[in-house]
Amino acid sequence: MRRRRRHATRKLVSRAAVAGLALASLGLGYTATAANTMPSSNATSQSFAITASSLAPPECSGLSLTTVVAATGSYTGNGDELVLGSSGSDSIKDFTPNNCLVLGAGSDSVNLKGSPQYCIVNASVNASKCTAVWIRP
Repeated sequence: MRRRRRHATRKLVSRAAVAGLALASLGLGYTATAANTMPSSNATSQSFAITASSLAPPECSGLSLTTVVAATGSYTGNGDELVLGSSGSDSIKDFTPNNCLVLGAGSDSVNLKGSPQYCIVNASVNASKCTAVWIRP
């Protein structure tokens, strides 16, 4: 009978020890994570509309642009546009003022009337009809 009691007592003691260790480790884990707090910051949230003028390069900042157009191939514009050319050869025609043309690497053709017409082009483009020209590689 004594043997059974000793064995039962040992079992009870070992189970209590395991339970105590589990509780202690949970408590240590809780106290270690409780110290990981983020300090408050002065970051603020702002929202604003994305317009054609806000997307335009600095060279075109004086224009009141209303529309962004991805021109590929042949395009005839409507004025007040930010016209983005493709990497291929494009033919851009626009007879209304207030445009900003940002053309790609192709050999583009530009036929413009009206002023101002701002053109950001590569060296192979004849941009003589533009009011102001910036050449980029």
